[in-house]
Amino acid sequence: MSILDTPSPFYSPEKISNWQLAIRYGAIWAVTGFILSLVGFLTDTDASMPTTATSIKILYGVISLCVATWCIRTAIIQDRDGQLSGFIDYGRACMLGVKVGLIAGATGSLLQLLYTRVINTGYQETMVDALRDQFESQGMSDDQIERALYVSNLFSGPFATIIVVIIIAMFFALIISLIAAAVLKKSSYDTQ
Repeated sequence: MSILDTPSPFYSPEKISNWQLAIRYGAIWAVTGFILSLVGFLTDTDASMPTTATSIKILYGVISLCVATWCIRTAIIQDRDGQLSGFIDYGRACMLGVKVGLIAGATGSLLQLLYTRVINTGYQETMVDALRDQFESQGMSDDQIERALYVSNLFSGPFATIIVVIIIAMFFALIISLIAAAVLKKSSYDTQ
């Protein structure tokens, strides 16, 4: 019996890092979202504005969902086939998707701050004006409008933006990862 025939106690799939895949595909997801924001800004179809048509918001949402799904799916496949010899368990696949979401959220929040503070400097004022018009059309009193705008301002600061974007990205990444991991998992005992 050769030493090569004996499995190594030092090799373990859990010890192989997949952070580089999470960083790569999380960055792709975040940059794509940033590009969509730029397209929305340049074409006056910003999906975050209340005045944008619902069909445009749905289109941006579908594109974002497709990009997120592709990023998570590709990261799992790259990990499974490129690093783990064709095998990956459900937990590792799911965790990789969440890592992709974490990186996408962190990078995306920084890009969102760049967008609102440097590229579209009137973003905050435009959003407040659009919200004010929307509240007035709903028949809210001035006092109710001011309270609603105060609450919305709490969630539009830099720190709140970072936290909210990360949470949203990780939530969607978790949902996509639960499904993708179930489809893409391949344990060594699945083939026997």
